[in-house]
Amino acid sequence: MRIHIYIIASQAYLVVMPSHAAPPSAMQDRSHKTEGLLCDAAEDAMREGGLELCTIQEVARRAGRSVGSVYRRYGDKDALIAAVILRYLERVRQSNEQGFALLVERHPGLDSRLRTLLELAVANQRREGRLARAFDEAASQSGNPILTDAMQRLRQTLRTLALDMLDDCAAEIVHDNPRIAAGFAIDMMMGAISMATNEPGFELTDEALARELHAMLLGYLRGPAASAPER
Repeated sequence: MRIHIYIIASQAYLVVMPSHAAPPSAMQDRSHKTEGLLCDAAEDAMREGGLELCTIQEVARRAGRSVGSVYRRYGDKDALIAAVILRYLERVRQSNEQGFALLVERHPGLDSRLRTLLELAVANQRREGRLARAFDEAASQSGNPILTDAMQRLRQTLRTLALDMLDDCAAEIVHDNPRIAAGFAIDMMMGAISMATNEPGFELTDEALARELHAMLLGYLRGPAASAPER
């Protein structure tokens, strides 16, 4: 099962294609391949060395393309990173669609659902933390509306995906508006995991971090008189 929760919470958008679109030409195929190579190279650079390593020159070198090729397709680094973010977002959506039903089936109750969500969130932050920080840094430094919108889409979609995973546990949540309460819990989860995994010298193991957050958030959602966690 692969469910991705990344700590980096859009508006839905729809792309309408003609029902009888012509097959892509050889030139379009080459252009699409080049775009894929450039996005792969940019993402790999950010994973390895953060935003600092992701220069136009480094991306071109890794992709085996000229610097001019990067500029012709994207115009600048901001637009390239926006394309990487949107491609990444699509991968997250597809992965969560594939794993969501399995998560619900295996973890029907709030206790085990929340525990699994936290374990996945911590593991994914460890694996994707540098890339997530690079995305955040790029968006915070940029005045490019394409990049800032792409980052907002990613944040909102990730938050919504996590929130949707708790939707059918609403009967176990004691608050008047279970979805608002669950949203607050997701925000606390994201903030706490991001802070803990980025803090030098943080002493809790990932397992202990997930366990402590599980106890805190379960108590908040079920109330102080919550029953003992499921085993």
